[in-house]
Amino acid sequence: MWLVDEMFRQFVDDPESVSEAWQEFFEDYQPHSQELKVKTEDGSRKADEGKRASEEESRKAEDESPAGDVVPLRGAAAVVAERMEESRETPTATSVRTMPAKLLEVNRLIINNQLKRLTQGGKV
Repeated sequence: MWLVDEMFRQFVDDPESVSEAWQEFFEDYQPHSQELKVKTEDGSRKADEGKRASEEESRKAEDESPAGDVVPLRGAAAVVAERMEESRETPTATSVRTMPAKLLEVNRLIINNQLKRLTQGGKV
């Protein structure tokens, strides 16, 4: 329950800080604690004002950004982007092995003893 309350506090402060599914859930959510109920009444007014302001800002930003002015990357940024694209073609694999911890300790002891005898020391 504490997690839902904490997420609800985040939602009241900034509705965009939680995912859309949680936003939908919290639209008609009635908190159990009195503190959250009071905060909800104050926050719902602020949230509505904040939503309107953010929508206006996003509309302004869309109007101001020129869609046709695309500048290609140059220098280090271009090399980084190129390497990132190349790395997408590299296959990746992950393997997991379950081993008893005692087995690792015994193997390490064996290897360390061999290193002592054959060389001038060294440890694994």
